[in-house]
Amino acid sequence: MKTQNCKFCENSCIFNGIDTTQWLQNTNFKSGETIFTEDDSVNGLYVMKKGSAREFSSVDLVLNESTSQISNGDIFGHIDYRGEKHIRSAVAIENSEICLFTKEKLYDLCLSYTNLSLKLIKFFAAELSKSDQRTKVKYKA
Repeated sequence: MKTQNCKFCENSCIFNGIDTTQWLQNTNFKSGETIFTEDDSVNGLYVMKKGSAREFSSVDLVLNESTSQISNGDIFGHIDYRGEKHIRSAVAIENSEICLFTKEKLYDLCLSYTNLSLKLIKFFAAELSKSDQRTKVKYKA
């Protein structure tokens, strides 16, 4: 793991432009390598810096449902963020560089950058709304 800084990142995620040197960790994953699996402890929030991955659950595989595609600038692992264990798995589908904000460091970062806190609230609210819409569509059929 190496330290990165979102202040100079070319991606357009919500952390872009923020000095994250003391809060962010960065890891490389090879194509096919597991990033996290169901029932692993939740370490924090992930951002795809470069590459792509797929997030899925064992239920998705059994029901043959589509899984979510992750590409540059996307945040993932957030569905499990409040919990202690991941409810989904993530696998790199090409060589990828992934940023990790541990829970503790993300809290500190939000205390230092209140504008980021507001962006994260909006992000989580939008994701909750998307999840609600998917559930409604699934149970109408």
